[in-house]
Amino acid sequence: MLYLDLEFSKENQMTRTLLFVFLSLCSIAACAQGIVSADIPLLPETIVTPTNQYFVSATSATYLSLNPAGLTLAQELVKDHSAAEYDYISVNPSDGPTVSTQILTGITRIGSVDLRLSKYSANSSSQPLLASEGLPFRFTGRALEIVASKMVDSKTSVGVAIIPEDESSIISSGLVDGKAESNLQFRAGFNRYLNEDKNLMIGVTCGYEDGKTRTVVSPLITGLPEDIVLEGKYRVNTYVGGLAYQPRLGTIIEANYLYQQTCGEETKDLSNFASCSLTQFITPKAALNAAYGNNGLALCGYYSDHGWTLSGGYTNRTFTSTEPFIGKSSLYWGALSKAF
Repeated sequence: MLYLDLEFSKENQMTRTLLFVFLSLCSIAACAQGIVSADIPLLPETIVTPTNQYFVSATSATYLSLNPAGLTLAQELVKDHSAAEYDYISVNPSDGPTVSTQILTGITRIGSVDLRLSKYSANSSSQPLLASEGLPFRFTGRALEIVASKMVDSKTSVGVAIIPEDESSIISSGLVDGKAESNLQFRAGFNRYLNEDKNLMIGVTCGYEDGKTRTVVSPLITGLPEDIVLEGKYRVNTYVGGLAYQPRLGTIIEANYLYQQTCGEETKDLSNFASCSLTQFITPKAALNAAYGNNGLALCGYYSDHGWTLSGGYTNRTFTSTEPFIGKSSLYWGALSKAF
């Protein structure tokens, strides 16, 4: 049976059109001419939205899996049907605010259905961005996610995730206030073992998000007599397919492919990349993982004993699409869970 996969995420790309939009926002002359965009809030949305906190894997058997069907696989592995988890994620850009995200999760089983409720909250320091001419910005975000998953036969699990609340903001106190808010967001997926030994698995997950943005720019920036208020809409489609193989007990090789399209008022971006990972259990209670994808290398560790699980990891480069705004970013994360 497949063990837990700890492949770390490599998030979605944004078009470089946003760079020119952002330069316009930070230029008094450009703002006076109205050359700004409602797509500005998509910058923090990329970093703090729940979908981008997950491992880019359609076959990972973890509580916080991008594929909602992975929840039941995790429950089947640990054989404990209630759990609580705390996750902490720190994104550390070279030229921008440090963003900290906390995730509180509760998991239980009702009948044959596994349920998960997760609450996300994100905040950052206030720091100038690249090309912001010294103007400091900070990011905030919050979200709520509900996941349901179950086994439909001995080899197949299915799941669905609904995000009824997801909003993020980019703020420069008294000068710029931008917000992205999701109107509709969900994911659905399945996992299926392809043989009787259950050492070969395929997984597919699809996601959709439809949201709106609102950006207010102060006259102190534009030199105009009144605030500039820009409103827009955005849409994100995400598809991930993966294959996991266990050549021997305690060793997992995984390959995944992500295809994601983001469309805003002026932003249209297509992102696709492959990733691979190797997980090796040192003992039945401890494992190490190495993953590579989207120009970043991730190293992770895992230890579980008496219902407690401690895990953590580091990636040297993440959120590559935001590098024109905040430079190169490293990322640290840690998680503690208790099964009951």
